[in-house]
Amino acid sequence: MSSHGYSGVTRWVLGSVAEKVLRKAPCPVLVIRAPRPIRRVLVPLDGSPLAEAALQPALALAAGFGAEVTLLRVIGAPEAEVLKQLDQIEKGLSQRVLEDMSAAAKTYLRDLSDRRRRAGVEIKTTVVDGSAAAGILDYAETRDMDLIAMSTHGRTGLQRWIYGSVTEKVLHGTQQSMLVVRPSG
Repeated sequence: MSSHGYSGVTRWVLGSVAEKVLRKAPCPVLVIRAPRPIRRVLVPLDGSPLAEAALQPALALAAGFGAEVTLLRVIGAPEAEVLKQLDQIEKGLSQRVLEDMSAAAKTYLRDLSDRRRRAGVEIKTTVVDGSAAAGILDYAETRDMDLIAMSTHGRTGLQRWIYGSVTEKVLHGTQQSMLVVRPSG
């Protein structure tokens, strides 16, 4: 489906048909934002089975379009206060913790990529620092990604308000098309 990409008061008044469909659809939903070919697909992963649910549909779509896939892991740096506390325990500890997190993320993506190789689909992996939604949006924009494929819990009401949704933040913040997968069960 296509999306107008309304924001602010217009979106609040009109609502978003795409968002309503995304919350209820039992199947992956492709939201088209730009009339351009899909050549580069971004799949953000956080290490959870929920996030990985978007991988197979993304790979299938990429194979159909002859697109390359980038698996992205955003490592959220701990709060500044936590970093200070780590460095009070041992000088340089915070940096080593961040380096260990980055190394583990790279290994995770490489292993996942090796298990999911498909004929005709190039898979790249990358790890960046930052908050989840901002890191995804920045990477997608600066690397000229055509499609972002993500999964969502599909929470509604109070649960969505309390927990927020990285997928929803990305959907609102990007001009790229999105493939949104809500796992069954």
